Amino acid sequence: MRESIYSESDTWPWWAWVIFALAIGAAVWSVIGESVTATGGLGGLSAGELAGAAGLLFGAPLVMWALFGKLTIEVRPAEVRVAFGGLGVFWKSLPLERIRRVEAVRYRPLAEFGGWGMRVRPGRRAWTVRGNQAARITMDEGPTFYLGTPNPQRLRERIEATLARGVPSGAEDVGEQE
Repeated sequence: MRESIYSESDTWPWWAWVIFALAIGAAVWSVIGESVTATGGLGGLSAGELAGAAGLLFGAPLVMWALFGKLTIEVRPAEVRVAFGGLGVFWKSLPLERIRRVEAVRYRPLAEFGGWGMRVRPGRRAWTVRGNQAARITMDEGPTFYLGTPNPQRLRERIEATLARGVPSGAEDVGEQE
């Protein structure tokens, strides 16, 4: 694993957790609601139904956060690495030698990308968990990337400072996954 020069993380805003909790609550109610109204209590539920409800109530939020609830951006000597989720299952590497321009911008995630998350539009990609600020990275080929951050100016400065130092030799082995 390569050394990180700069790293930052951001998570879902509080209101996203509230919406998520309400959706999970509705799902749990749909699992146990019929039994509760028919028998006047939880006594009519099987152990499997109770376990399923508990799994939805507690497991689903953990899985969603692990996959999508956190965005980590690292500036490394040869790349900018972006990982989505607490586990970093989804990640993208932007090789420094391919970066042509970095800007701190305000944008409209809903209007421009249809919301937050990992978003794809013709010629553009957005990875963001909240807010309307991003570091917009223009590559020499391929799409422009919007990396959501509450500190776009600081991220831009760190990337530019790393670019000014030069990409170390052996950087051609930087992998990428989308």
